[in-house]
Amino acid sequence: CLVEDGARYAELRGAQLTGRVELVDDPDWIADVWTGLMVKYEDLPEADVPAARAAFRARAGKQVGLRLVTERVASWDHRKLEGAGRP
Repeated sequence: CLVEDGARYAELRGAQLTGRVELVDDPDWIADVWTGLMVKYEDLPEADVPAARAAFRARAGKQVGLRLVTERVASWDHRKLEGAGRP
């Protein structure tokens, strides 16, 4: 998994996670992931979490999750390099 940011060399920063991916078919895990995403990104009210989780669990049998088991992490931030245009 790689995440990068920056338009110019002196601005580049990022992180790389290396490992193996596991397939997860546990309906409870899948429902928890979906519900967590709804809470975080869709502002799902706390009162609606149990019903949403039950609905996601009912559909989880048709889905599979991917979990990254991280074995190595590398990161960089060119903004910290000497002469990178910092004041």
